[in-house]
Amino acid sequence: MKFSISSQSKADSIVCFYYQKGSAKKLTFCSCTDTNIQSNVQKQMDTKSINANFSEQLFYRRTDNPACLMVGLGENAKLDAEKIRVLAANIYSKLEAEKISSVSISLEALPVKDKAMAIQSLVEGLKLSQYKFETFKKEASEYSLDVQFISKSSNATLKKALAEGETVADGVNFARWLGDCPGNFMTPSQLAEEAKSAAKGTKMKVTAWNKAKIAKEKMDSLIGVSNGSVEEPRFII
Repeated sequence: MKFSISSQSKADSIVCFYYQKGSAKKLTFCSCTDTNIQSNVQKQMDTKSINANFSEQLFYRRTDNPACLMVGLGENAKLDAEKIRVLAANIYSKLEAEKISSVSISLEALPVKDKAMAIQSLVEGLKLSQYKFETFKKEASEYSLDVQFISKSSNATLKKALAEGETVADGVNFARWLGDCPGNFMTPSQLAEEAKSAAKGTKMKVTAWNKAKIAKEKMDSLIGVSNGSVEEPRFII
């Protein structure tokens, strides 16, 4: 998955948002929503086909314009970092199902003041949803997605938040992969090598104690457990 920040959309699809203010039946739409789509969504709201619930989705394919994914933000659009991550996860699932290759999401369209928090949470939600354990599959999934975040200003704060979101999500997905690997593949010695490899290019130091060092430190419980296996133990710092 690739991310970028741009002032203009060049994607083949866009994400737009809508929500309901209090008990009012008239929906509020983000400024990037086409007027025809606004009218269509409002009609569905009036006929109670939709309820403007959080993460509700309506997908429109158009011949003369990019496809449009309308996403509900719930009543009054009260969003925090976790809600935005969940929102992004559901957006990714729909885009993957529709085989969309590129999408633009306007940061101004999200009704939150902290745009840095918004972009980091979106990146985390999207990348965490991308994770699939396919190490032992003959053919891995080929789906990829380019995400453009549309912003009037691509400042250093937004770029830093985007990078931090990628780092957090990559770390979580790496931990998921380690945990998903079967024990006869991710042995203690292999786990130690993965830890060392992950630390390359960073300021983090990784030390892996072997059986002799573990015994010297009198870590008898760890030694006792490992005695039930042909694999030697490792203690990773």
